[in-house]
Amino acid sequence: GLLGDLLFGNRNAMIIGGIIQTFGAFLIFVPNEVSFYLGIFFVSIGGGLYRPNLKAQHGKAYLDRTKLMDGGFSLLYLSYNLGAVVGMIFGALIGKMYGYRFAFLFSGGMMIISLIPFIFIKAAQVIKKVKRTSSKRNGVLKIIVILLFFGFCFTLLNLGDYPAYDLRQVLKSKEAFGIPGTYWDSLSNIAMVIAVTVITILWTIFHIARRTKLLVSTIVGLLSFGTLLLLIPDHERGFQEHHAFIYFTFILLAGFAEAILAPIVNSWIIEYGNSKYYAILLSLTDIPITVISYLISYYAYSIINYSFNSPTYLGLSGMFILVIGTAIYLLATKSSEKPTLSSKDLLDS
Repeated sequence: GLLGDLLFGNRNAMIIGGIIQTFGAFLIFVPNEVSFYLGIFFVSIGGGLYRPNLKAQHGKAYLDRTKLMDGGFSLLYLSYNLGAVVGMIFGALIGKMYGYRFAFLFSGGMMIISLIPFIFIKAAQVIKKVKRTSSKRNGVLKIIVILLFFGFCFTLLNLGDYPAYDLRQVLKSKEAFGIPGTYWDSLSNIAMVIAVTVITILWTIFHIARRTKLLVSTIVGLLSFGTLLLLIPDHERGFQEHHAFIYFTFILLAGFAEAILAPIVNSWIIEYGNSKYYAILLSLTDIPITVISYLISYYAYSIINYSFNSPTYLGLSGMFILVIGTAIYLLATKSSEKPTLSSKDLLDS
């Protein structure tokens, strides 16, 4: 983010990051241990350059039409998850047919293709200027609150992955419903693609206040943990194939909760942040998630001793608190955010 905002520019940083990731993927293809670790290093460095600068470049295109920004970031989030699904499916096929080294050769080639549109897009075309109505101090405070809230919320949603993982491993080993074991790992991404597709369409057609979206997201997240409660009585006896329906319900509800949340945090940072430092601010979103996730995991594992039930109860309690807190916040600020659309917004939609 620092390099993109202060040195290269967002567009150039994206292209450089993509090239570095491609180089890393090709290094992993080489059958050598040193090349393998160097490849991981370059993929990580390239991803660090690519991801926040892509978000910053994308967000700048919506600065003069902020009512459509959530839908725009939902579309970007859809592309991530769609790529993840395609990559896992084709990577597994190529790995089985030719060896998994060739899957990285494939991913490097796809990365090159993905860079082609950015080469022909000029950065100046997407930079828009808008008047800021809030002070710099208020903007910084809002961003800090946003990062802490979303860090806590995403961490709670990630807690559901622990019991879901245990169930998925059983279903994967049984190849439940005739689904090959390899593809069970990609089902959560498929659920996310479905969720983000629906949310993208909804936010493009219907323009709802972000505070309301937050409440909906926390309620859906609470329901996702509610489905995990159904697994607790059968955990000791062992999971069976019919538990797959609970797993499908959980990953779909969790996908919808995340699909609503993720674009909002990006939209708010673009709206309240300084356009000179968008990539830096967007890259900071991972810090509270990592820190809070570590603290909650430490509590879950070290203090109450990990069991199958612990993440479910902890996530359910946390999401319930978020639902109550978000509802109170929504009622207290109900009249301050009324989304309206201009004729230009409608045409853009």
